[in-house]
Amino acid sequence: MRWRLGEILQARGLTAYKLAGQLNGKVNRNSVYAIARGDTDRVDRATLGHLLSALGELTGQRYTVGDLLEYSPEEESAEAETAATLADHPDILDRVERLESGAVRMIPLEEVAAKYGVKL
Repeated sequence: MRWRLGEILQARGLTAYKLAGQLNGKVNRNSVYAIARGDTDRVDRATLGHLLSALGELTGQRYTVGDLLEYSPEEESAEAETAATLADHPDILDRVERLESGAVRMIPLEEVAAKYGVKL
């Protein structure tokens, strides 16, 4: 799932700053900015209600939770695939970190082939 609040604000010529002002302290400004950027995973029902109400007041339109969130099955399956890969290879992140830090290096295929006399 992904947040669409930033897109809605932009399409209506509004900013997260303006929305936060309309909320008048009902929702923390930093939370409004994070939601508009799509940087938050959890929001309580009261916050959703306040966001929808403030959007309606600013635009004169009625918004629903479905307007704020978009579900993409492909994204969910990609996340599940990543989780499965990490479960199958619990040390993979450590390996990547060691590679990036220079503690280990990738051996080029040509170097391996030359060492063992294999022609590519």
